[in-house]
Amino acid sequence: MKLDDNAELRTSNIARLKQIATSLNPAMHPLPRTPAEWLNEIADAYADAYEALPFMRSQGMEPDESLLFHMAPRVALKFRGLPEQQAEAATEAALCSYVASKEQVGVALDDPHIAFAFCYLAAQFGLGLVSDEAINEIMAFIEEGDAILARAITRRTRAKEPSRRQRRIRSAHGV
Repeated sequence: MKLDDNAELRTSNIARLKQIATSLNPAMHPLPRTPAEWLNEIADAYADAYEALPFMRSQGMEPDESLLFHMAPRVALKFRGLPEQQAEAATEAALCSYVASKEQVGVALDDPHIAFAFCYLAAQFGLGLVSDEAINEIMAFIEEGDAILARAITRRTRAKEPSRRQRRIRSAHGV
């Protein structure tokens, strides 16, 4: 899955964004270095977005995991410790890349986990933190990983499932 064949990231730009991010939030997640580290961060990010599912009802929508990819840019900002002012760049990169790639790759992006991973990585690209080549390598690792991303996400989201008591409270409040 290619984002932009003509995209060229300068290391000075990446270093500057990392410096800004660290000064804003010293507790931010460090940028993963290997596809396996990215896979784990994506699973953590997905679990973070997953926590918002019950609140979709309060917005008049049925909770739907297939829509979580829309949250990937915001979670990317959160995990990088970047300011909200960069949300537009992250969101535009993620959603435009998703739409452009949807026609090329077909059913791969129908999987909510793959769609989220792709948008999460594309948001990082839009922020100037990863290259197109890195995204292609990470996505190939994920797609060839025999459902390893799905297993990692399942482990993390099960841990976040509300208890019966929490479900009753949410139900009573219409959430």
